[in-house]
Amino acid sequence: MTDTRPLRPDHRDAVREAVQALLGEARDILFHESADGAWAYEEEDGQALLDAANQVRLRLDTAVGNLRRTLATAQASHRGRRRS
Repeated sequence: MTDTRPLRPDHRDAVREAVQALLGEARDILFHESADGAWAYEEEDGQALLDAANQVRLRLDTAVGNLRRTLATAQASHRGRRRS
């Protein structure tokens, strides 16, 4: 059976903010670093390409990590409230 109880307001807000941060980071990367739906990186230097790609990955990893931690906290609290 699905648990349909609402999340605590602070957890609901934190989850929404974490998702918004992830989507905002992705939008920012797409806006500043893409053209016609593709990554608009033109540098020929191999190391520069790797560094730029790594920076994109780090930006998204940071936002995903924050979302994971926020979800884990909200889910643990929600499960704990069910037992209470």
